[in-house]
Amino acid sequence: MDIMRSVSGVFEDERWLEKIGIGSLIMIVPILNFAAIGYQVRVVRRVVSGSAPEMPDWDDFLGLWREGLWIGLAGALYSLPFFIILGAASFIGIPLLVLLGRDSETAWIPLLLVCVASALLMITYSAVLGILGPAILGTYARKGTFAACFDVPEFFRLLGRSPSAYLTLLLVILAMGILYVTASMAVLLPVGLIPFLGQALLPMLQSAGIFLIMLVQASLIGQWLRADYKSEAASSPGDASP
Repeated sequence: MDIMRSVSGVFEDERWLEKIGIGSLIMIVPILNFAAIGYQVRVVRRVVSGSAPEMPDWDDFLGLWREGLWIGLAGALYSLPFFIILGAASFIGIPLLVLLGRDSETAWIPLLLVCVASALLMITYSAVLGILGPAILGTYARKGTFAACFDVPEFFRLLGRSPSAYLTLLLVILAMGILYVTASMAVLLPVGLIPFLGQALLPMLQSAGIFLIMLVQASLIGQWLRADYKSEAASSPGDASP
């Protein structure tokens, strides 16, 4: 997995500024921003196929939006357990709060247990989603169906084929997230303090940063999938091709 290649590939396109600019603007607009996710999927596929440049044109906006919509809907379904956990915690916790309001000396113990248990469940579920995220996007890019977003056996097959490569992918994605937060504190916060102009520039800069990270992640996932294709083809000659 060539990390520097995943970064340089974005800027090798002669129209990289235009393409990133369009994506950044689209990211700001609710509903339309599904197209940016679809664009990320297309980048994954282009890297897998070895196409150059890695970034496609924005000439198929409806197709990009439709592909991104499926990922967005899958993300909404994956977020349902958070609401279930919060709902269950509220269902149990509100009566305990009422008891606390009546000066109950013991109600705070089960209330604390409910808060800790719900927090641990949400943290654990978030960690699992974070780990499976690249596999979900990669499987969708590979198969192109909504059902592929929930193909758990395929996720674990991909993870199990090359766990070290997948771990590297996860660590790089985590590092990019930390880098983005650091850059936001060092650059975006001062920009936001500029009277009038700063408040106008801030959303665009934030969107551009997130979209750029999405493109780099897509390139990395594409490299990982391409290596998996080669491994699969080596083990089953004639059965797999990019």
